[in-house]
Amino acid sequence: MCLWRRGYDVSPPLLESSNARHLDRDPRYANLTADQLSCSESLKDTLHRLLPYWHSTLAPARRDKGHLLSPTAIFFNILEEMN
Repeated sequence: MCLWRRGYDVSPPLLESSNARHLDRDPRYANLTADQLSCSESLKDTLHRLLPYWHSTLAPARRDKGHLLSPTAIFFNILEEMN
């Protein structure tokens, strides 16, 4: 198995811009610049990117609800509120 699939701080190979799954082809990311799009991200990178959002938005929402929700449930609730 590839090291990046099991490793915490090992990134997978870069996703080439010609790849149909590249984020610059996705209209949801149209307002982002090329340097804001990640072509490869380890679990460590993902955690580093998401922790500020967890602390500023998800964790307070979890506390404010007055009951324990899973982080996934909170995330989907916030996404629904955004629409």
